[in-house]
Amino acid sequence: MKKVFVAGGFGILHASHIKFFEEAKKHGNYLIVSFASDEEMMKFKGRRPALPESHRRKILESLRVVNEVVMGTVSDKNPDSPTFDFEKDFKRLKPDLLISTTDDPLAKQKSNFAKANGSDYLQIEKAVFEDESVSTTQIRENIIADHKRGK
Repeated sequence: MKKVFVAGGFGILHASHIKFFEEAKKHGNYLIVSFASDEEMMKFKGRRPALPESHRRKILESLRVVNEVVMGTVSDKNPDSPTFDFEKDFKRLKPDLLISTTDDPLAKQKSNFAKANGSDYLQIEKAVFEDESVSTTQIRENIIADHKRGK
């Protein structure tokens, strides 16, 4: 079995996230998704996620492409690796491969982290669902704009 590990906030899960999971799983046969806790999202993004962690967990667990879901938390952080909330689960689960997108600003740190823990690291293109790029930020901005217009 080849375990693949991906991580993210997944504050508002959308089709491009699912496409990313599908693309990541092509590199193995067991997909582990780590999502950030509400506290971690607040610390990293400066805002609470649109969906609480219990909802995000349930949605992620319901996806056929996902084999296991773990939640990264602030308390799991190691002072020597302050950017990763998934370190404890990563070390426990021992995936073969850590995957992120080519636009990940923490790519170098993730590559070093994966190698230091006996895993490979791979970047894949950001997934686009049906030729339409959608991001959580765009969804939030659309909702806010609609609210301001009174819709």
